[in-house]
Amino acid sequence: MTNDEFNKHVEERWDKVCTTVNKKAKIYASTIDRLHSLKEGARMNKITTYEFCKILQTKHRIVLDDMIEATKSGTYPTIEMIDEILGDIIVYDIIMENLFLEGRDNALLGIDGKDIF
Repeated sequence: MTNDEFNKHVEERWDKVCTTVNKKAKIYASTIDRLHSLKEGARMNKITTYEFCKILQTKHRIVLDDMIEATKSGTYPTIEMIDEILGDIIVYDIIMENLFLEGRDNALLGIDGKDIF
């Protein structure tokens, strides 16, 4: 793969991630808190938001592992499968990053940093 091809894929992925994040925000975010549904899910399950985010991402990681395993027998995922699974993993990584940043910011401001409900 050339540098130009690689960079093109990165740009395309970034555009897809931005589209997905904004589309999902309309479903899962409140007007006040972009991470509302994730925090509420963590509260309902009595776990941290970090743990809840990791759990939600786990199904995508399992499918990724299955995709990798399948390549050993010469079976490769479709473009649609690559797009969906890897795209969702990237989105959950971005969500996790924002959870950490919010937790860090709250801790620096002296707001209760305990994220266990």
